[in-house]
Amino acid sequence: ELELKRKRLESDFGGRKFVKRSEIERKEIDRLREEERRELEQKNAHKNRPSDDGDSANTNSQAPSIAASRTSLKSKEDLAEEQKIDDLVLPRAEVIRRLRFLKQPITLFGEDDDSRLDRLKSLLKAGIMDPDADMTEGQRNDFLRDLAELQKRQKTGILQRKKGKGKDGGSDGEDEVGV
Repeated sequence: ELELKRKRLESDFGGRKFVKRSEIERKEIDRLREEERRELEQKNAHKNRPSDDGDSANTNSQAPSIAASRTSLKSKEDLAEEQKIDDLVLPRAEVIRRLRFLKQPITLFGEDDDSRLDRLKSLLKAGIMDPDADMTEGQRNDFLRDLAELQKRQKTGILQRKKGKGKDGGSDGEDEVGV
């Protein structure tokens, strides 16, 4: 075990005897982010694959048996993924970073590091929310929300006016000159 650790450190840091803690932490964070990126790619591939395979499975005469084997395979993959999430042990800073990424509160009242990690695990098991979506929970700026809603109404009103002009009379040039 120690030899593996030495070899890994030697390959990561070029055989230096002394390494800054910041370099070690940066490598660990880079490794975790790379792992997250691979997991997201796998999830996206799984999402795209069932739609393509589902169409071809319907044309086969053995569709029920194939579908049954796929569902059992998916359930095994889900169980393996949940087991991987359960075994997940992350440093405090990484847990906070992931909660921020999911747009969740970092610390709830009276919550310690272990319960924060448990909350992150339950969020990951429930499914990752769209990180690009607007805030889904928490406090919101009411003024900005109202302003965005007003702009949306104005845009729809302008579009309705343009559609109304096109329907009334496209050959009538008086309306266009007056505007």
